[in-house]
Amino acid sequence: MISATPQTPLKKDACESLSGRSTLTYEVGQTKDGLMLRITGNSGGGQFNNHWVPLADLQQCLEAQEKPFSTRAVKPLFKGQSVNTAGFLLAALKHLGLLEAKEEGYVWVKASQALETAGLIT
Repeated sequence: MISATPQTPLKKDACESLSGRSTLTYEVGQTKDGLMLRITGNSGGGQFNNHWVPLADLQQCLEAQEKPFSTRAVKPLFKGQSVNTAGFLLAALKHLGLLEAKEEGYVWVKASQALETAGLIT
């Protein structure tokens, strides 16, 4: 779900797309309601939506997955938006340590530990 601009920017970084064919830039920010994430750039030609997404919405969606998942797991959060947005956000989550790649898909890891390791919470 799309949300307001964070009051506090926390991190700007870059990562590879899941396919490895482009470099993505992303931002993490903080609002009074929690952490937010958005994609801000793509070195490839793929379009994306740069709206802020609450990390809690992504977490809720991904923790509900009973087995390794693909980008389809978060596509319901992005109805009517670019199909690339879901995959690009998963790439940023992977870069932050919130997802692990498995042979059959991705799995969500313990968020608080990964966010602390990424320096986003203490």
